[in-house]
Amino acid sequence: MANADNGPESPVLRYLRNIDHKVDVLANRVEFLTTRVASVERTFAILVEQAMTLNQRMDGIDQRLDRIERQLELRDAPIEGSTHRP
Repeated sequence: MANADNGPESPVLRYLRNIDHKVDVLANRVEFLTTRVASVERTFAILVEQAMTLNQRMDGIDQRLDRIERQLELRDAPIEGSTHRP
């Protein structure tokens, strides 16, 4: 195979160009995957924040329920040795 600028193209040069092309393809793929991972990390951070907010809200609801049960005297006597609230 001839190269118009440099005369005949050597097999080594063709091999190096092939490697260069493969490295370019891999670099593009790594860039794409890096972008995707960053997106997943952002989404995960949002989900963690939402879970924390829900836990705080559930803690507040639990405290309010305890207070209401005490005020209405609805709470049963705890079972000995049990930490579970009825």
